[in-house]
Parts: sequence; structure tokens; C-alpha cells
Amino acid sequence: MKKKLYNIKVTGFMSLFCLLMALQLYAQQPPAATLTERVEQNGNLFRNNVDKAFSQLNELIEQAIKAGDTQNELVLLDRRCRYFYSKEDVAKLINAADSLHVKAAAYKNAKYNAMSYIYRAEAFSMNEMPDKALTNLDSAFKVLDRADDSDPTIFYTRTNILLSQANIYNDLKEHRKALEKMYMAVESYRGKKNTEAYKRFQYLNYSNLASTYIHINADSAEHYANLSMAIKPKSADNDDVTGLNYYVLGQVFQQRNDNAKALEYYLKAEEINKVNGEVLNIKDLYTNLIEVYKVQGDSVAVAHYQNKLDGLELKALKSKYSLLKSELKKKETTPVQDRLSYGLYMMGGGIVLAAGLFWLYRRNKKQEREAEAEANEDGNAEPLANYDELLELIKRDDSSFIFNFEKQFPDFSKKLLEINPQLVQSEIEFCAMLKMKLSTKQIAQFTYIETRTVQNKKYRIRKKLDIPQSTDIYNWFDGI
Repeated sequence: MKKKLYNIKVTGFMSLFCLLMALQLYAQQPPAATLTERVEQNGNLFRNNVDKAFSQLNELIEQAIKAGDTQNELVLLDRRCRYFYSKEDVAKLINAADSLHVKAAAYKNAKYNAMSYIYRAEAFSMNEMPDKALTNLDSAFKVLDRADDSDPTIFYTRTNILLSQANIYNDLKEHRKALEKMYMAVESYRGKKNTEAYKRFQYLNYSNLASTYIHINADSAEHYANLSMAIKPKSADNDDVTGLNYYVLGQVFQQRNDNAKALEYYLKAEEINKVNGEVLNIKDLYTNLIEVYKVQGDSVAVAHYQNKLDGLELKALKSKYSLLKSELKKKETTPVQDRLSYGLYMMGGGIVLAAGLFWLYRRNKKQEREAEAEANEDGNAEPLANYDELLELIKRDDSSFIFNFEKQFPDFSKKLLEINPQLVQSEIEFCAMLKMKLSTKQIAQFTYIETRTVQNKKYRIRKKLDIPQSTDIYNWFDGI
């Protein structure tokens, strides 16, 4: 009996001892991260690995909704938009922006309401709809006009609108207008200068200036890229801004015909893209890598990056077609004429998508025929004494190009205007490139537009100059 009682006492003591030890160990454990802390951690991760950060978003958004935490919910919905923007997935970006708009309007949050319009604008800009993009940016400005201007987040959002406007003007090749918007962003900072916040703000702005100046003046582009790197924040290890700076510096040295140095910077930019998962500017990067490797005679590397580029272009076509379909659905309640117009637009997008698929399927077989055709064209070309000089002017988007071109062909513009007096200056410049026998790919590369856009321009020139479809357009310009 005593033994049994003793055992009970020992057991009770041991249980109490274990409980006290467990409480002590629990007290020593760090407290579980709050939702706000987890959202901040996700934001830090987003700067270095967008894919890994994105995989956490849905769960975090659900937790924010359950907790009634509207601020963190909006932060996360905004981050989802940024992800699709970084991937250039226009259809999903539009849907994510619409979701952000609904919640921001319901919660009466001006900043994120304006951001929803900015993301829509970027999506339309990617889809070559500049008018719709600018309309959405106007809506963003109107939202902020009704907001508390003393709120610093409103200031940053206004800056984002300026940068989005600059993006659109760059797409339209109106680089001077883009620079105006960017300088407005640079000069808009209201806080103290030479602080970490100021440096982070201008680190991005200087990089954007560099990416625009590369179309105008390589020395200025190099200056701002280096200036951006000089004030790079310690926390920005290998972020997308550094990647953009490397890409711009690669372009600078490529323009100077220093292909070895250009390749060094391009590969650094590509490595950053691989790590953080960003695809912004990646198509242009691959195009430039292909050009450098062609000069170096590395056919294996050319084929490697050509396949990567083809895959991205196909993905972009599918995404743009998805956007056309989603926009058509939104027009179902509009008048019949509007629905018909969007229906035709979507049909056109479908045709483009099908053409893209067919082109990728036939590309390998077609390359040899294109190379042979271009070789024949070059062999029949009228020699240009200053061909390389004109080529450099085209690459720099120098307005003196047509002036120098017409030194050799003084009646070129006159002859074209006699055929169609409605031709504008940009169309005459495009015709001059055809006179120089630049291929579709070359024009696209040198003028920073898509090959499809060049093909569309060729089609419009045929119509305006009444060039029969059966006539080779290069042969036709030989006679001008």
C-alpha cells in the first residue's frame, strides 16, 4: 500500500516537473511571426526570387481576409500584380489589377486604387494599346487628385504614374517625352537628400534614365547606369534594377563594337534574371546576345538563344490573345458595333497567334531560304558609300538619318511623295530602310520594335505606294 502511494507521488512529481520544463522551453522559443511580419518577409523574398515569393501569396491573402486585415490584403494583391507584370503576362495582369481595383475601391484606399489603373496601363502598353494605357493613367491621376497629398505613399504612387507614362512613350519611340517624365520623377522627391531612402529612390530613377538614353546617346546611358550603381543600396544585392543596369551597359559597349565587354554585361544581366525570375527586357536581352554571338561566329550559342527567344515570343502571343478574349467578354453589354469591332480585333489576334505557331514550326526549314534570299538581295543592292554610318544613325534613333540618306538619294522623298503625298516623315524613313535592304529582323532589332510591327508597316507601305503583292518590295525600292 505504501509502495503504491509512493509511486503515485513520484508520478505526480515527474508530471509537474515535465510541465514546468515544457513551459520553460516554450518561454525560450521566439514568438510566432505576425501576419505583418510574414508579409514583410515575403516582400524581401520577392526582391530576390519572385517565383518563390509568389507561391506564398494565395495562403497569405486568405489569412489576411480571415483576419480582416485590409491593409495587408491590399499589399498582397498589389504584389500579385507586380508578379504578373514582371512575367509580362498581360492577361493575368489585367485580371489581377481588376481584383485589386475592386478591393481598393471597397476599402476606399486611393493608393492601391490608383495602382490598379497603373497595372492595367502597363498591360495595355505591353499589348500595343497605348491609347487605352494612357486613358488608365489619366484615371490613376484622377484618383490621386482626391487623395490626401500629405501621405508619402501618394507621392510614390504619382511617381509610378510618371514612370508608366515614360514606358509608353518609349514604346512609341518618343524617347524625349519619356525623358521629360523621368526627370519629373527624379526632381519630385520631397524628403531629405543623401539619405538611404533618397538613394533607393534615385537608384531606380537613374537606371530608368539609362535605359532611355541608350536610344539617344550611349555616353549618357553609361553615365546614368554607373550613377545608379554608385548609390546602390546594400540590401539590393542582385535585384532587377542591377540587372537593367548591366543590360544597358551591355548595349553601350555593343554600340561601341566592343562585343567582348558587351557579352560580359549581358551574361551578368541574364544571371540575375535566372535568379530572381524576372523576364522584363529578357526578349531584348536574348536578341542582343544573338547579335553578339553572330559577330563572334558562335552558331551553337546563336541557336540556343534563338530557341529561348522563340519560346518567349510564343508565350507572349498566347498571353496577348487571352487579353483580347477577356476584353471582348467585357464588351458583351456594349452596342453591337463595339462588339463587332472587338470581335474582329480578337479574330485578328487569333490569326496572329496561329501565324506565330506556324512560324515557329517552320522556322528551322525557313532559315536557310531566308539567308539565301537576303544574300541575293545584298548582292543586288545599290552600294551605299556611307552604309555603316547610316546604320549607326538608325540604331541611335538619330533624326539626322534621313538627311544623310538623302545626300546619296536626293530625289528619294520627292519620288515617294509624288506617288502618295499623304506619306509622313516616319513612313519615308521606314522606306529608306527598305531602300537600304534591311531585313524585317534587322529593322525590328535596330528600331526596338517587334518583327510583327515591321511586317505590318511593310503591308501599309505596300498599300500606300500601291506595290503589288506579287512584287518583291526590295526590288521595287531599287527603282526609286
